[in-house]
Amino acid sequence: MITLLKAYIDIVALRKGPEDIPASWLVLGISLLLLAMAWVVQISLLNLRAAAAVPVVVAYTAGLFLYVSVARFAGFGRRILPMLSALIACGSLLAMFSVAAGVLILPLLGDAVANAIGILIFFWSVPVKGHIVARTLDKHWFIGIAIAVIEFVLRFTIETSLLASQQGGGA
Repeated sequence: MITLLKAYIDIVALRKGPEDIPASWLVLGISLLLLAMAWVVQISLLNLRAAAAVPVVVAYTAGLFLYVSVARFAGFGRRILPMLSALIACGSLLAMFSVAAGVLILPLLGDAVANAIGILIFFWSVPVKGHIVARTLDKHWFIGIAIAVIEFVLRFTIETSLLASQQGGGA
């Protein structure tokens, strides 16, 4: 378990790739547990509304579906399981780091600095996910970054659209 966590941290630091993660349903399950932990940390520490969870889950699932579709279309179906495990776990770790940094820095440096650091850590997920996708597809890092940016825009668009319709329907 510690070895797997170290591998995920090395992927976040761009030192390793999804090929260093075993292609195992158990590993994907562990990644999903990390995701659940990250969501619990975010909901509890940031006082997020539970009603916002559905748009977030839908947008997140759409983003993962995009990554899976790209890998399958490119002919790398056998690499999907480690790619998904790495994407989910590394994104979850970055989300927890982002929230933790924001919460820990808030009393020391104030709201503006804490939010800025939290957002910078959150945005680091784009190059990390691009790195994971590029290594999965055996393509240049910029190809992976382009796919990760497309996924980021897709998730943002779906999430904000669903949240807006949720707020419009309740008013």
